[in-house]
Amino acid sequence: MAGSHYVAKPLFIAFLSILVAYYLPDLTAGMIERSMPDFPSIEQTKKIDFYEYVQLFSMMLILIFSCWTSFYGIYGLIRYTMFQKHQGKRKLILIIVTYMYMIIGFANTYFLVSYVGDGGDALYKFQNYYKLSQNKETKELMIQKELRVSNSNALFGIKDKLWSGVDTKEQLQLWNSELFNEISEPLPVDFIFKGIEYPEPKIVRYLPDNKISIYTDCLYFSTITIASVGYGDIIPQSGLAKFLVCLETIMGQLLLALGIASAYSGISNTSKNNRMAN
Repeated sequence: MAGSHYVAKPLFIAFLSILVAYYLPDLTAGMIERSMPDFPSIEQTKKIDFYEYVQLFSMMLILIFSCWTSFYGIYGLIRYTMFQKHQGKRKLILIIVTYMYMIIGFANTYFLVSYVGDGGDALYKFQNYYKLSQNKETKELMIQKELRVSNSNALFGIKDKLWSGVDTKEQLQLWNSELFNEISEPLPVDFIFKGIEYPEPKIVRYLPDNKISIYTDCLYFSTITIASVGYGDIIPQSGLAKFLVCLETIMGQLLLALGIASAYSGISNTSKNNRMAN
């Protein structure tokens, strides 16, 4: 957490991590869309297994990224408050910078988790609605009772998505663009079944225009998580998302304890110096 200035390096890394997290979906979405399986197909099972491996690998990378940013922030605070004896305003600035660093680090991670989770959710729903539509009685019952396939997104409560699917408004543009602005989500179930009449690559598409709103939600969620507030408007659903929330909460409490200890140490040293001067 150092360099020529004790704040410059963490701020630079935080800014760089934002750029990496924000533009990484743009770099990978094109490859995913080009290789999207055309459901149903002969190679369907093999391709689905491949996507599961890709999703697992992506989750592992995200987890490593999150752990690195978290522990690096804590390590930097311990190193520069405990061992290099920063005093007064410098300690306060270090604590604030470390909080900001960890909030941004986890926000980036939640953003990437949402990107992977939204893609997996869109693929999962398309396949399941397709299978359900093959049974006429089941399809009619679902339309009549407005029954839906459950969400499998990483974070529940984020309105926008990074991938379109059969249950998002974007699929309406394929068959009736005039309805796009007239119908609010969630879509009626009969509209969802209408969407599976189109090939999967046309339905499951990357939505880069939603990046800003989703990243803002992830930044907000990271802030209330590290503060252990948890309003409940955004809820982790996947196992990885729950683990990350637990990790950030623990890190937030550890950071708070270190901050209090550091501030108390600074007050004690100041009082000691004043007594020695007198």
